[in-house]
Amino acid sequence: MKELMACNTTRLQQMEFITLMRETVEQIEMRGATLIETDAPLKRYTMAIKAAIGPLEGATRDPQRRPETAVAHTKNSERRTAISRFGLRFKVYRLSEDADERQAYEALNILWRKHRLVYPLNVQKLTGATDNFLNDLTKSPYAEAVQRLHLQTDVDAIRTANEAYRTHAAEVRAHEAGRIPVDVGTMRRAITEDYTRLSLYLAVMADAYPEVEAWSRTLSGLNILRKHYAELLARRAGARRAKKNAAALAEAAAESTAPSTFATNP
Repeated sequence: MKELMACNTTRLQQMEFITLMRETVEQIEMRGATLIETDAPLKRYTMAIKAAIGPLEGATRDPQRRPETAVAHTKNSERRTAISRFGLRFKVYRLSEDADERQAYEALNILWRKHRLVYPLNVQKLTGATDNFLNDLTKSPYAEAVQRLHLQTDVDAIRTANEAYRTHAAEVRAHEAGRIPVDVGTMRRAITEDYTRLSLYLAVMADAYPEVEAWSRTLSGLNILRKHYAELLARRAGARRAKKNAAALAEAAAESTAPSTFATNP
């Protein structure tokens, strides 16, 4: 009887499991290409695993790598840069020889020092803090100072960047509200079930049809992968046992050399 190599896939780390699933699909598509075209169960199991690999990997990886998060980082960076640019540009008038420009600088510096935390604030608070900063810039004497120092373009850049971030954040919240919660554990169990069915099916078919070389060839490819990951798990378990035994020996050695707490009778 054709045998299926033993491999406890539930003990694999998440990315190891995902890699095994991907390599399994590749092996079947390469070694059993003709079988997939003619055998419905094999095709169903293989396609189910193939379709589930991407979503499982996406749900497993750091959510900070999601495209919408990268866009948010970019827009927030543009907003912070616009705020910083405004600060740098108005401060050059501190040493101006024009009395009106120095007066405008003094007015804006008071406001800047009041809102100077607007730049290092975390992203959750920065939108509202920037709104407050822009609102103050519309009041006297700050509005006149902005005009005097020709900084309206920089103010507009801050407002545009802040609104761009606000719009993107609203779109992300709307998208998240409609997103179906992802349970990585449930996804992995579902793929494991399909993989188990696939593996057993291949073993049965290879045994039932020894004259069809494609079945044996495909099972062989599957077993090569299962053997590799079984050996990986065995090495890992051996390393854990060795570490545990070394710790136990070290503890025993420390106890044997420790001075006795009982007094010795003369």
